[in-house]
Amino acid sequence: MTETITSGQRKQIKRFCEDALEGLNISREAAQRVIEQGGSMQRNLRSVIRQLGESSYSNGKIASTRCYPDGFEFRSVGQQVATLLEYFPGLDVSHAEELASQVRPVGAEGVAVVPKLSVIASGDFHLGLVKSLIMLGKTREIRNLFEETLTSKYLRLTDNTAVAHTKLDESPGDVWVFPFQFGMLHRDSSFRARVSFGGTEFGLSPYEGTILMLTHPDRITSFGQLYVDCAGCEYLFPTRKDCLCFRWSSASKCLEMTFYGLGHPIREWGVASGFLPSATAG
Repeated sequence: MTETITSGQRKQIKRFCEDALEGLNISREAAQRVIEQGGSMQRNLRSVIRQLGESSYSNGKIASTRCYPDGFEFRSVGQQVATLLEYFPGLDVSHAEELASQVRPVGAEGVAVVPKLSVIASGDFHLGLVKSLIMLGKTREIRNLFEETLTSKYLRLTDNTAVAHTKLDESPGDVWVFPFQFGMLHRDSSFRARVSFGGTEFGLSPYEGTILMLTHPDRITSFGQLYVDCAGCEYLFPTRKDCLCFRWSSASKCLEMTFYGLGHPIREWGVASGFLPSATAG
């Protein structure tokens, strides 16, 4: 039996419609003509939604042409370290370059440098996420839809990512250093990519995602780019699970941390993932 649309999915579709209207910039006269043909518009909109919902998914995948922003660059380990020390002074980063020298696995695009949760938040993932969002908010405007609910009651790391955090903690120094990709590898499968993770790959949680937004400020800069799906955790509602992700809010003209349901893949997002370095993968 097919489940009916959830309230979260309904909100997400409404946001997409609002974003589309925001980008149209039509005249008052044109808007009035649309209003006068409201019945036709509703029928066409329903048809589009049904068509997209019945698109040719293959093994949980959907074609996507979303890309990184023009001119986007992966930051070097040294560049990331310099940024992190501005916001988390005193970190022991003396091993960062050495840890980054290991061979990158297939699919990795760069090397991430992320403060250990044990150092900045006494090992508390939720506190670390809140702290990192505060730091990100000092560099750019960010709309956070979950101000009061980033707690263990609502947010849970996936088992795969929790294990990865534990293994990364075994490395020397105050930072995790690991190969990663920023969503392009899994842009056609969205949250479902986590079921296909192989070997040492793990989904990034919103904590790692926030830190990488801090060290890569040009990753999401406007509407229409490939957004970042943080599949390393689940946002828990009483009757379902959602995924936290980063997108561009056309309404607020800023970066936004939002969510969507764990149903069909969505072409706007790509799952960001990390790979355990060979020294910690065993």
